[in-house]
Amino acid sequence: MNEPHANPKTTNPRIPEALVQIINKALEKDVEKRYQVAGQMRDHLRKLGDMIDAAIERRTSQNLSK
Repeated sequence: MNEPHANPKTTNPRIPEALVQIINKALEKDVEKRYQVAGQMRDHLRKLGDMIDAAIERRTSQNLSK
C-alpha cells in the first residue's frame, strides 16, 4: 500500500495525459487529494470524453475535406 501505483502510460503509452491525471487523482494516497464524491470524477471523465469526441470530429472533417 505504500508503493506508488504504476504509471498508466507504462501499460498504454497512448492514454491521454488528462486521463492519466484523472487516474492519478482517483488513486491518490492522500484522501484529501482524491475525488471526494463520484460525481467529480464523472464530470472530469465526461469532459475528457467530450474533448476526445471533438478531436475525432475535427480529424474526420479534415479528412473529408481533402
